Formats: sequence, C-alpha cells, structure tokens
Amino acid sequence: MIRKARRSGGIYAALFAGVAVALPLFCYATGFRAVGGALLLSSLLVFTLAVIRSGALATSWLTQQTRLTIENATRYELAKAMICAGLAVDALSGGIRVLRRFVLYDYFSMTVVLTAAGLLGVAAGLYLTRWFAGYLVTLR
Repeated sequence: MIRKARRSGGIYAALFAGVAVALPLFCYATGFRAVGGALLLSSLLVFTLAVIRSGALATSWLTQQTRLTIENATRYELAKAMICAGLAVDALSGGIRVLRRFVLYDYFSMTVVLTAAGLLGVAAGLYLTRWFAGYLVTLR
C-alpha cells in the first residue's frame, strides 16, 4: 500500500509567504506607513535569519562531492551570483527610471524598489559566498 505524501506543509508555507509580502504592502496602501515599515524591516530580519539557519552559507554541501562536481557546482554558483547582481542593478536603475518617468515619489513605491533590489543583492552575496567556498576547496 502506497501512502500519499502530505502537501499541507508546502501549502501553508506558500500561504505564509504570500501574507508576509501582502501585509506590509496593505499597511502602506491603507495609510499605516509606520506599521508597514516595521513589518518590512522585521521581514528582512526574519529572511536573513532563515538564510543563516538553513545552512545555505555552510560548506557542508562540499564534503559529499568529488573535486570535479565541486568545480562544476562553483561555476553555477558564480553564474547565479552574477545573474542576481545584474537583476539587482537592473531593478534599482529601472525602478528609479519608472519613479522619475511617472512621478511616483511616494514612500511606498521607493520602498518596493529598494526592497526588491536589496533582496536580489542578498541573494547575489549568498551565491558569491558559496562560489568562494567551493573555489577554496578546489585549491587544496
């Protein structure tokens, strides 16, 4: 007899992520800018702690692989870092152009642009750290 895997954990995680994104935006849109800003800053803190606790910065993933697979993995990590960095720069410069073009100088729009660029920058730093760890292991 084969059991079906429960997928409620993934559904709850997706629902929580949606609420975490929508709630600060809703607070900003309804005029509670201080509450929205506090929620946005606390969500960045929680995101940073989740990345650290997930082991994404750890080098334990390198111990189970051979030198050749580590070299291949580090190439992908560097490519992901460059893509995220390019997207961060593009989001920032494109967001500034949109804000200037349509004269959207409210705090809400600037916060969204800066948050998107900041999260992409964090992702680029994370992938760059993983690339550097793989690079150091392959030098041995």
